[in-house]
Amino acid sequence: MAMNPYELRYSLLRDAKDMLNQRWHQDFEYEMRLAEVEQRKPESIPHFTSEDIKQLATELYEFVQNNS
Repeated sequence: MAMNPYELRYSLLRDAKDMLNQRWHQDFEYEMRLAEVEQRKPESIPHFTSEDIKQLATELYEFVQNNS
């Protein structure tokens, strides 16, 4: 069954948020390990914003549209 526009938008935003969240956690883990190896205090990893989520969702939508 096809998604209506609201479901599609929600799905793209949710997927973009999940992707950015996963990327943040990977960056965080990398920084923690690097700081441990270099024997220093870990640096803060900036969190993504709602604008980042919307931008990635737009990129995902454009990718799907252009590759269907």
